[in-house]
Amino acid sequence: MAIGETILGAVLEVVFDRLASQQVLNFFKSSKLDLSLVDKLKHLMLVAEKLLADAEQKQTIDTKVKLWLDDLKHLFYRAEEIVNEITTEAFRSSVDLSPESESFVTKVRNLIPAFSSSSSHVNSISSEIGDVVAHLDHMVSISAALNLREGSGNTASRRVSTTYLLDDSGVVGRDQEKEELLEFLLSEDAERNKINVVAIVGMGGMGKTTLAKLIYNDESLRAFDLKAWVYVSDQFDLSRLTKSILESITCQPYSGSLDLNYLQHELSEKLKNKRFFLVLDDVWNENYEEWESLRAPLTVGAHGSKIIVTTRNGEVASIMRTAPLIRLKPLSDEDGWLLFSKHAFEVGNPNSNPRIELLGKKIIDKCHGCLWRSRH
Repeated sequence: MAIGETILGAVLEVVFDRLASQQVLNFFKSSKLDLSLVDKLKHLMLVAEKLLADAEQKQTIDTKVKLWLDDLKHLFYRAEEIVNEITTEAFRSSVDLSPESESFVTKVRNLIPAFSSSSSHVNSISSEIGDVVAHLDHMVSISAALNLREGSGNTASRRVSTTYLLDDSGVVGRDQEKEELLEFLLSEDAERNKINVVAIVGMGGMGKTTLAKLIYNDESLRAFDLKAWVYVSDQFDLSRLTKSILESITCQPYSGSLDLNYLQHELSEKLKNKRFFLVLDDVWNENYEEWESLRAPLTVGAHGSKIIVTTRNGEVASIMRTAPLIRLKPLSDEDGWLLFSKHAFEVGNPNSNPRIELLGKKIIDKCHGCLWRSRH
């Protein structure tokens, strides 16, 4: 994937995530902003993003395409700035900020998703969105004249890849879920299934990946012969995923044939009669046939092999026939405050300043127990 495509894909995800937050939705209702404009903005950004791969390839030979792409990048960045402004206004309207608390807010700006120093008056936000929508609409309309096509060129996931590495010094909560998962993973398998799959399900930012990392790095999992961590994402490519599993269990790059049949044969040879533990992180695919194809070479593993799947979608867990299913709930107020304090304050005890503590707990209340996004 080209750098520009990767960057704009990341911008798109940030915009969509922030517009979907409950705090922003509540702000839309209270300020009576035109929601149809927001919907148009999201639609046009999605349409334009599908043209990025083709534009990246053609810009080197067509100056008009390069200018089009430069303009599109500017519009994406402007859209992100506007959404930052909206999110900041939503934050300010939900928390009573005083001059004494400004330094505190500055310290936590990186912890609270979408906190931005830029802002505009609420009454100008609609016109700013309308301006970006009009320009995006024009960009999409002239794309045909530039012979740009959707989905041409190589595509890959916009999402940020994960690894099993974890600094657990800043992790709190989820002790119960961790113990429950470890007990299942290390059990003698009362079930008849040779290989069991367990799903961790929860909304974005709830801590699914962090919990999987805690499990993966636990010393007790040395009982397994082989371990592997693979980031899946919404791009469910069987050859890529099979290759990734193979590389993860062997801890070395694979340089052989990329033919799926050959890859699956190589993987099955490595897993044969081995008790393995596999994490498939961030699964979106709901296609039963594709999951069965990925699962085929895994069935040669020894009895007691386990697979953990993290997903936002309960339907994915159902298709993958998982048992048990762990549905993550929001952090408790106590754990939320502890996690917040670990990252919001450089030194000292926040409880020493009652005003700061009160403000911090107001912020925790607005986050509804969903503070894990900043940790993975």
